[in-house]
Amino acid sequence: MYGLAYVIIPTEFASLQRALDDALSAFRRGGAAEFPREKLAFDDVTESLKRLHRTRLEISTGGGLRFGGEDLALVHDLDHAAVRAFVDAAGTTSWSGRLADVEPDFDAFAARFTKWKARFHPQFPRGSA
Repeated sequence: MYGLAYVIIPTEFASLQRALDDALSAFRRGGAAEFPREKLAFDDVTESLKRLHRTRLEISTGGGLRFGGEDLALVHDLDHAAVRAFVDAAGTTSWSGRLADVEPDFDAFAARFTKWKARFHPQFPRGSA
């Protein structure tokens, strides 16, 4: 059985995994069979979101979305509804550029244009624009 635990970790640490292990140690019962390492690992999406932030996009409300560069895995992090709302609000049917030019602040970009907005701003449920 697994449970959800919110823990506080320091902002500076030598190893994030070690800081998480220390913070979660009070909740640990049993051995590796009950707590496999992959279930306790931190899912850090920061670098992929930074790449998405600076990747060139071509967006057409009728034709879809094209990514510049080779990293198509980034498409899974993008909140397509939020991007479509941005294009619609611009009053155009297509847009080309980097979202870093639209929203230079990385945290604001992640909250506005990615599926990870709940991690940055919990008051915004996933899928909200």
